[in-house]
Amino acid sequence: MTRILVADDHDVVREGIRALLDAHQGWSVCGEATTGREAVDAPRSHHQWLPDRLDLEQGAVSDDVLAKLRALGHTVRQQGSQGAAHSIWVQPGTGAVFGVNDKRESVSKASAAKWSAGSLDPGVKR
Repeated sequence: MTRILVADDHDVVREGIRALLDAHQGWSVCGEATTGREAVDAPRSHHQWLPDRLDLEQGAVSDDVLAKLRALGHTVRQQGSQGAAHSIWVQPGTGAVFGVNDKRESVSKASAAKWSAGSLDPGVKR
């Protein structure tokens, strides 16, 4: 099952995308966001089928949900952050580039300097 988070600032667009994705066998919309920041900051989880185990970021779900999952027989493990997510998008028409970094992962000064100097991807217009 592929889990997808839908992000758009228009409710009707998110609803339409969700309907299209939900109709696809093997895809599941796990959440929605109205901004890139919300999408990148959303808690992440990982479910492994064999052995049947669910890994969650600390605070991703309430204690009630954890208790219900365990009562259903799931092995649930909470831990710190689960990787990093970053988002970069280009505005059609203007070519303006926007980005959001994951606040769970610190960005090194060297990486930040390369990004601000434009050396990470010379093909991207700014």
